[in-house]
Amino acid sequence: MKIIRKQASLPPLSLLVTKITNGPCSSMAFVQSTPADPIYLIIGKTTGEAVFFPISRSENLSKFESDIKCSISAISEGDLRSSNSKEIVIIQSNGLLQVLDYPSEYNDGPVRTFSQQIYANVCGCRILDIDGDKQMEMVVMLTDRVVRSYRYHEETDRLLPLNKWEMPSQISGWCIGFNGTYHYLLLSQCDQSQYVTIDFGPSKEVRVQNSIINDSIRTQLILSPRPQAADLAHCLAERIIIANLECQTETELRDVKYDICCAGALTLENGLSIVVTIDPKGQMLIYGWTKGLLQTTEPLAKCQSLKNPIFLCIYPYLQRNCCVCVSIVDVLNHVSVYLIDLAHIISV
Repeated sequence: MKIIRKQASLPPLSLLVTKITNGPCSSMAFVQSTPADPIYLIIGKTTGEAVFFPISRSENLSKFESDIKCSISAISEGDLRSSNSKEIVIIQSNGLLQVLDYPSEYNDGPVRTFSQQIYANVCGCRILDIDGDKQMEMVVMLTDRVVRSYRYHEETDRLLPLNKWEMPSQISGWCIGFNGTYHYLLLSQCDQSQYVTIDFGPSKEVRVQNSIINDSIRTQLILSPRPQAADLAHCLAERIIIANLECQTETELRDVKYDICCAGALTLENGLSIVVTIDPKGQMLIYGWTKGLLQTTEPLAKCQSLKNPIFLCIYPYLQRNCCVCVSIVDVLNHVSVYLIDLAHIISV
């Protein structure tokens, strides 16, 4: 990666500006069926309603209302049932999991195609092949210090539990990393200098590790050099640390002046890893590097967004190189979706 402009002040392009009504936001995620299809921002509400906001103005807004009127606590997408096509998964706070199809011109809105009761108190969910066996798994993070994994079993038409891991302390944030063969999970803990690693590969090793950098009791967010997904579990973090488990090194991202309210991370198809953070004053910091090697610990770009944010999600914008969509929700239920284009700041 070559940096063309250092610490650029980036005016983000607004794709969507709206306000949530009839119930506050309880979860949020971008979804896209195929690269040729439109991107939707799903807002899950405390009322059990999921609102699909299209990023493209040519598409219509649609909704899905659950029969159970409780918070939607996690949203994800992926080939959960190994059908060679992605599906949308929403999980409510009582543990009700529902699979939806994507909005299209052939239906009036998302339709439920599968449902199952799993354990309650899920706060995060991702669907991916975690162990490299060509089968999809679902990993869920729970508010009661537990991580679980599931796999769909076609003969019984059910999600079967695979593993359960219990953490020594409350989960403050998580990151799914990739080492080139299989995935692993990094779990940050509230007011702890320690973090937990779960290896999804052949070793299945679970380790509690002391942070090399964080020698005091401060809440941190530990990220992988090749993050696939990351989130702060409704906690404030004082610092962001990139932990390279293979080299046993840690690197702290710089220029964090205030507590971090929300953060997200991903790695694009071109190998560019991007981390986005936002503080209470609405300053968004965008970090980036390639091949798992940090060329700089300073933010590539900064921009101003909504103040007092409570949710952030990041998603690849495949129509452009080095480009992502970032969505922010604040305490007043204002929603803004930005297009962050780094093409004139870096060269990959």
